[in-house]
Amino acid sequence: MDIYTFFTYMQLPIMLFALIKTWRYECARWFLITFAFVELIDELMVPVVMTWHTHFYIWCVAMNFVFLLPIIYRKSLAGWLYQMTGIEFFNNVYEKHYFSLQEGAFFFLITISIIINGITYIEVLLYVQDVINTLYIKLYVRDFVSATLHILMSLALLTYAAKTPMRERNLSYEN
Repeated sequence: MDIYTFFTYMQLPIMLFALIKTWRYECARWFLITFAFVELIDELMVPVVMTWHTHFYIWCVAMNFVFLLPIIYRKSLAGWLYQMTGIEFFNNVYEKHYFSLQEGAFFFLITISIIINGITYIEVLLYVQDVINTLYIKLYVRDFVSATLHILMSLALLTYAAKTPMRERNLSYEN
């Protein structure tokens, strides 16, 4: 296993650790469950998409957009699930939802990943069509940026888990 593979797969265990640490906080639990679900889909698809030499990078862009869904739509999803099931957990999440600083960091890091993978995909298409001769970004930039983003995302997940009790305590004072 090379170092880039390690960085790619380290996020799910970190998410599970964060989920265990923040289990008693409903909003954090909901965020981490939805985020881990998307991460699990991503990791399960890796063996398949790694064989898509040209279109692998557009898959990365698409998955990054899917990673934005738990950040943007989890309140709406919780409200919808409450209406469908009547489970109070979803109502509590809907009522107490907030946008944390770490979620802003996730959004920023995922946006950078969308940009670098989109540029890499265009570069690969240009290379396949013999428009350019060297895959500079793919060979020298993308893997390093991707590994760095994975490390920063993992650190943001750990920070999210560490700051959850303080955030939840501050929210309970506001109500």
